[in-house]
Amino acid sequence: MASISLQGIKKSFDHFPVITDADIAVKDGEFMVFVGPSGCGKSTMLRMIAGLESVTEGTIRFDDDVVHEKAPAERGAAMVFQSYALYPHMTVAENMGFSLKMAGVPRKKRDEQVQVVAETLKLDQLMHRFPKELSGGQRQRVAIGRAIVRRPKVFLFDEPLSNLDAALRVEMRVELSRLHKRLGTTMIYVTHDQTEAMTLGDRIAVFNAGKIEQIGEPLALYKEPVNRFVAEFIGSPKINVFDVVIDVGSSTITLKDFGSLSLQSCGLTERHASSGAALGIRAENFEIVLNAENDCLVGVVDLVEKLGDLTVTYIRSSLSEDGQVVTVKTVGDAEVSAGDKVGLRPSGPVMVFDSDGRRIDA
Repeated sequence: MASISLQGIKKSFDHFPVITDADIAVKDGEFMVFVGPSGCGKSTMLRMIAGLESVTEGTIRFDDDVVHEKAPAERGAAMVFQSYALYPHMTVAENMGFSLKMAGVPRKKRDEQVQVVAETLKLDQLMHRFPKELSGGQRQRVAIGRAIVRRPKVFLFDEPLSNLDAALRVEMRVELSRLHKRLGTTMIYVTHDQTEAMTLGDRIAVFNAGKIEQIGEPLALYKEPVNRFVAEFIGSPKINVFDVVIDVGSSTITLKDFGSLSLQSCGLTERHASSGAALGIRAENFEIVLNAENDCLVGVVDLVEKLGDLTVTYIRSSLSEDGQVVTVKTVGDAEVSAGDKVGLRPSGPVMVFDSDGRRIDA
């Protein structure tokens, strides 16, 4: 196991910067997730840690060992890719033990290590099969097993579940979480799926356009995002964000396309009014009012998604047909149908962002 320190990391391709001055400290035994939209630099960062990309500027350490100029094989890291990258002419056992064979590990010891890992990953009944005879989830487990047998200091995962169907992704997330607890090895996991990030990570680093917006525990990022980007990226359904004008004199907030609310109904103080430019309300923090009253927004139900344990309702403004659609998440069924005119009122925490997108603390 090893801690990982990334200090002042910069990466450019032909003078085009893709990562700008990133600092990350991954604790020994931690499960760290890099999350962000496509092209934000998260996979490039992982490849630099593995040694598959050079560092333009900065330092990478495993514990106290500076590794950014070392060859990949000398770093003690094992990487699992999005594609399984299994040798089609080799059996499961041969694929898993190949790196040990190339390292000169005696056959008896090699077979013992492979067997232990196979039992851990429930592959021991598949050892004589070839990759074409395996399901997608089984192939991914073989790829993970091939990394485990090397007993690396660090595991690096580059979107390993993106080729699997939804049900299998959930199953593999559970297996990966169990595996981390069992091995206790430092893991870094790259994904664009914020649900994977929230369920797997001890901490999450949110990437955006080559920089790190925020690093923290999943619920901390959800409840206390530092800016609008993190608030919008973390959470499903996506947070509702409104451009607003706040009038201190009348203690009202005017939401574009939706009307006005009082500062009091939003649980806000006049301090927010000084620089607030946008309001963020998560889907579960809205209450649907069947009979529109004073001090609530008015909209028309556009679509109702009944998902069993919860309902997601999409409500468009009654003031502008081309305006914003608000997402509301409620537990159980919702007593509304498409076309109903309803009111909306905040029922939980409201976030305020300034003109630069930074969240303003209450």
